[in-house]
Amino acid sequence: MDESRTQLQSSHTVALLINLKRMKEKKLLCDFTIRCRGQSFYVHKIVLAASTRYFEEMFMEESGIDNKIVMMNKLHVEAVQQCIDYMYSSVANITLDNVENVLHASDFMQLNGLSELCFKFLKRTISSIEIYHIAMFLVKTYGGKYGETFFEDFAMDATERIIVTESFLNSNQEDLTRLLGTIPLNIENANVIKCRALFEWLKFEKHRMKLLPTLITNACISLQPRKVVIDTGVAELMNELGTFSQKENDDTSLNGAKSMKTNVVKTEFSNTSGHAPKLETQIAILNKPSGFVEIFHPKWGTYVKLCKVSKSVDVKLTSICGNLCMLKERSLFIWNGQTWKNSVHLQRKPNRWSQFLSFQDCVYIIDKFQTCWYNPKNEQLVENIDGCLLGDGFCATASDNLIYAMGGWDTGKVATRFDPLTDTWSSIAPMNMRRSWGTAVILNENVYVIGGKSSAFGKNQKSVERYDTDTNTWTKSGNISRGRSHSSSCVVGDTVYVFGGEIANEGEIDDNKSDLWEPVVTCDKYHGKVSVCLYNSTNIAHNDK
Repeated sequence: MDESRTQLQSSHTVALLINLKRMKEKKLLCDFTIRCRGQSFYVHKIVLAASTRYFEEMFMEESGIDNKIVMMNKLHVEAVQQCIDYMYSSVANITLDNVENVLHASDFMQLNGLSELCFKFLKRTISSIEIYHIAMFLVKTYGGKYGETFFEDFAMDATERIIVTESFLNSNQEDLTRLLGTIPLNIENANVIKCRALFEWLKFEKHRMKLLPTLITNACISLQPRKVVIDTGVAELMNELGTFSQKENDDTSLNGAKSMKTNVVKTEFSNTSGHAPKLETQIAILNKPSGFVEIFHPKWGTYVKLCKVSKSVDVKLTSICGNLCMLKERSLFIWNGQTWKNSVHLQRKPNRWSQFLSFQDCVYIIDKFQTCWYNPKNEQLVENIDGCLLGDGFCATASDNLIYAMGGWDTGKVATRFDPLTDTWSSIAPMNMRRSWGTAVILNENVYVIGGKSSAFGKNQKSVERYDTDTNTWTKSGNISRGRSHSSSCVVGDTVYVFGGEIANEGEIDDNKSDLWEPVVTCDKYHGKVSVCLYNSTNIAHNDK
């Protein structure tokens, strides 16, 4: 009898959800509208109120008022759709592309069940490297609220994977404190998690040891072992820091850690996730004025410092088969994950305005009078190929089969391309306007030249030109928001990222949004010359200035 009643109740619940969804789709008896960025969703108040406290309180406060619409323009349209689908069916289609927006929308509408689905999806899907950026995104965007939920759900697994990534080890003190401070002490082994992460970060660079007292306080780490059961996290930190400080006893900043060593059993920790880090698309940025190389994660908008190189406008960066490659004067260096390894010396020092890019598993160095290339796999170096004959300030980019070079302060509109099969340069149609110190990318098999100057001392341009590789013609493709030159760019998916350079002042911002080039994202964190490329990806598309 009880089983029959349970089956009837279950059947009714399913039928109710199906009919509610059907009525919504056919707009039957809908009495409320959610409007988001020009799109309207017709829904039922009673369903919204029963699904989330946000709408329940909204409708209760407006009792007696005939309010039939709410604006949600700060949310993403697809995310609002996913929230509504979840309220009517308890199902949502969450992907890596929309999880950030869905999480933001579910938080706004107080749909805790959908937020939990997002976290479960992240745990199941993301790679070791991405998990750090996601954790930092949640902490920075939502503070402790989602950060704590993130670690409560899968703290041990998350930390195992985070602390072995370059991104975590190269994070700054502020981000480390923010991340560790978010791990709530009420979850199991919280102190173990914090101690392990702190130790890995401290030992990565020995000078960090002087920060230990501050980090312990700010990250809420307890170094008082329990009376009966010794906290293994404390044991690990105290033992390891004592051993580490003895090895570095010439560093006064480490001596204070010796007093922390106690007679406790050392516990070994290792990465037990069993998964190799998955290659992902990130952007490496060499900030030439500071000499720092930083890694930018496009999806989460986070930056972490990777290493430091010489401060010089002559230093250039590219990526080959996912590995960073640096050109410094006459030498090429490959980043091995810890340091730069010298690979080869060139016979002739390239011009300071030469272009350095990746093409067909080789790195190319292109200037006015010479082109040369280097294959790191077989260490083959070929020099003394003819140059592109373009003046200082030309830009270049590479498709799958050809290299394109355009502009220059004394060659203006001239454009040319390089064929690796014949090792020759040939002319193509000239650009519509003179450009020097612009930046170029390949997007959807077409060449785009962005910004630059119309003359050596002209204003920074904000226009974009497109070269159709099929018809050999140039057309204008709109503008970027602010004029800029000496910038650097790369492509991730269908988005063009432009970094640094000389940027027009605020008074020159283009208010005509309809004329903006849609695929572009301009990043104004860096002012001055930069060099950027894709990192940990074999899909290379970049430009250096």
